[in-house]
Amino acid sequence: MTRIRFIGLGNMGTPMVRRLATAGHEVAVDDIDRDRVAQLAAATPGVHVAADLARDWASVVITMLPTSAIVESALEATGLVDELERGTLVIDMSSSEPARSRSLAERLRAKGLRYLDAPVSGGVRGAEAGTLAIMVGGDAEALESAMPMLEAMGRRIVHAGGAGAGHAAKALNNLVSAASIVATVEAMRAAEAFGIDPATFVEVLNGSSGRSVTSEQKAAQFMLSGSFGSGFPIGLMSKDVSIAVDLATSLDAPIELGAHVAGLWRAATERFADEDHTRMYELLTEVELAAQEAGR
Repeated sequence: MTRIRFIGLGNMGTPMVRRLATAGHEVAVDDIDRDRVAQLAAATPGVHVAADLARDWASVVITMLPTSAIVESALEATGLVDELERGTLVIDMSSSEPARSRSLAERLRAKGLRYLDAPVSGGVRGAEAGTLAIMVGGDAEALESAMPMLEAMGRRIVHAGGAGAGHAAKALNNLVSAASIVATVEAMRAAEAFGIDPATFVEVLNGSSGRSVTSEQKAAQFMLSGSFGSGFPIGLMSKDVSIAVDLATSLDAPIELGAHVAGLWRAATERFADEDHTRMYELLTEVELAAQEAGR
């Protein structure tokens, strides 16, 4: 059993906490939404309100927050890292910026703390089922000590490299996912215009070389059903794609297609930031027009 301080109870963080508690870990939760903190602690054995405990109660701190800036604020601006015991392991499971993650790792190391970046893929359903894919950056020894916790939340755990490598891998993965969504939606719309039923075309994709996570797990379930409830907003997808493009640009790596895809998702964010990212099925025509206008 490990004592964990978990910061960030959004769509992903809340089910991840439940998985940790079910696996027998003691979890102290923290979030700006105090009602959510109280409700989760009251309803889940093994979960506590972090504010009720000493800051050095936990030997592991996990963050699941929207941006690098918010992660840094939660850890450093609040003074939390200055009160942790030496050797405490900090795991950032957010979708953060790789260069900032490396810098954060160095600052924490100077305070005697250990660090891993361990962003996830698999959506809310994966978080609820404990089947997330987890991409890890950081020291192999720190990863070994974190494995019982990561295995409670994920099925496939890949050590991508040193600090920041997990966040780089996650952003680049989401670039591929974002491009796949755009390509799939464009093809679905073209098929429909030709008179092919969209559901039939999805069957074609899933039995052919165009098959993807988008076609298998999003097209029928969230797009054609009209539910648009995957739990991942357009704005967060756009943020991750921008991180990937900025990373590639800083490394002088080719990113022509990625840059175009990023432009489409930025245009979507400007209009529909809080909408589920699967609404790209409804919004693509308007988004493409907006991106064209922005590029003129």
